[in-house]
Amino acid sequence: MANLDDLRNALAALVALVRGYSPLHGRVRLQKLAYLLQRMGFEPLQHVHFAYHHYGPYSDQLAGVLDQAVASGLVQEREHTTAEQRRQFTYEIDEAHDDLRLLALTDRQRQAISTFHHATKQTHWRTLELAATVIYLERHSRLDRGDALARALKLKPACATYQDQATQLLGTLGL
Repeated sequence: MANLDDLRNALAALVALVRGYSPLHGRVRLQKLAYLLQRMGFEPLQHVHFAYHHYGPYSDQLAGVLDQAVASGLVQEREHTTAEQRRQFTYEIDEAHDDLRLLALTDRQRQAISTFHHATKQTHWRTLELAATVIYLERHSRLDRGDALARALKLKPACATYQDQATQLLGTLGL
């Protein structure tokens, strides 16, 4: 990120994301939510760089912001093992943390994130993974929606059963 304001903005966006899902289950979910929110034009995330990774768009910068938030106690992280023997992380905001007052969003940004939460709250992480990958491929490979979806499904066959939900989510989000 370019400067301290960009870092503060990314942290404010991360806090708003986690707070809206409280608790937020999974690092993949957090990354995909942040990417989709960024692609919708959410200003506090515009300076965060995403690159393609195994589960779709991923940001080392956002992961670093999350690590800092956890280290400072602003975000509480819990780890557990799923029934499939996978490690999963759960995140919640420490609402009593003194630094929360420094992370205010504008009224317009709060409304945008509230609308985003409503549209994505019950969405499976595989749906988010596929939707974010489609948008990433459209943008970075200059593919139309149909070709991006076909390529994403080749890259992510485990997401095939979530195709309709991902397409619907992208329509709901205006992406």
